[in-house]
Amino acid sequence: MRNSLTTSKKISLQFTIFSAILLCIFGILVNIIFFLSWYALRDPERPRHDDDEESSFAVHIPLHKEFPRHELRFDPDDPEVEELLDAKLWNGVAKLDDYYLHYVIAGDKVIIRNISSQIEAQMALLRVTLVLVLVGSAFAYGFSFLFVKKALKKLKKLNQALEKLDIDHLNQPLLVEGNPKDEINKVSQKFNLALAKIQRQTLGLKDFIKNASHELKTPLMTIFTLSDLAKKTKDYEAIIKKIKAEAKSMDQLLETLLLITQIEDKTELPKQELNLSQSLKGLLEQYQLTYQEKNLNFISDFPPSLTKKVHPQGRTTIVSNLLSNACKFTPQGGTIQISLNDQELKISDTGPGISKEQQEKIWERFWQAEESHTDTKSFGLGLYLAQLFTQKQGFQLAVSSVLGQGTTFILKF
Repeated sequence: MRNSLTTSKKISLQFTIFSAILLCIFGILVNIIFFLSWYALRDPERPRHDDDEESSFAVHIPLHKEFPRHELRFDPDDPEVEELLDAKLWNGVAKLDDYYLHYVIAGDKVIIRNISSQIEAQMALLRVTLVLVLVGSAFAYGFSFLFVKKALKKLKKLNQALEKLDIDHLNQPLLVEGNPKDEINKVSQKFNLALAKIQRQTLGLKDFIKNASHELKTPLMTIFTLSDLAKKTKDYEAIIKKIKAEAKSMDQLLETLLLITQIEDKTELPKQELNLSQSLKGLLEQYQLTYQEKNLNFISDFPPSLTKKVHPQGRTTIVSNLLSNACKFTPQGGTIQISLNDQELKISDTGPGISKEQQEKIWERFWQAEESHTDTKSFGLGLYLAQLFTQKQGFQLAVSSVLGQGTTFILKF
């Protein structure tokens, strides 16, 4: 049943129970104080006055007429005392007919007092206490329910706004009214931040699918064209080699896309101690062989051994993409400088350079300069992937370039 209640009703019930407990405690304390005020007899040893002397010795307990309000005193052996003890209700209290009597044995006397009016007043006070608890609880529930409903009014509006949201209208932020430090307003602000992030990711996903489809469509169209050409020219061997090259290109693209998807889903990449100098030397020798026809001049400056905590695949991907870009865009006989120290890795080239406007775009997926200055096929994912691996390891990758003079990429650990 508790799970079927709304939040406003749950809060109201909790406040009502709390209020009822407070009222009960207050009522019990009032009743106890009132009870003690009449239950405790006067000190039997206190000095007695003349009017007490006259009224303290009645020979019989009058049961059939109004009981006197003052005390009566009897000897313990008197029959009235025996009758009183037989009518005992609880310690020191007895009931004879319609009278409630309070007695106490003090030495050789039994002191009796009529407490009927006090008992009636006590019962009336208990009834009043019960009524106050019930009425107070009802009022507490009613008022708390109204206050809670009013307080949750913003939450209701927030819920209505969220119900209207869909994937095509994420650019409509939730309204935040009143004090921005209000708890519900803070929730709205968090939702707006989350919606903005979802919108960016959605737009990025749409662009990603669009660009990926385009990049995959290009080699597919080439394969279809080559297939038709093979039928006409009958030069199957040469054309099959070209088809294989296009298929390999598609495979590389798919592997890169899969890798990007895997890395984007991770918050942080695990690291381990690796020798950067050794891996950099191996990659440098590889690219020297690959681009030996361009007669590039490689200048390296790094210690024989330098270890850093890095992600193995991230290390290879970052350095490979930076070296690959430098080799692609550096003209025949150009120079590439590689330096490594404990703080950073720097790779510079003497290529055409990158304009200020394009320096922000080079990190985007599938971005390629309109004038590529190279015949080497590229999907525009290398620098995006390098930056992605950099950020997931907590490093920084920046670019510095001047048109006509070259480009420098700096990886700071």
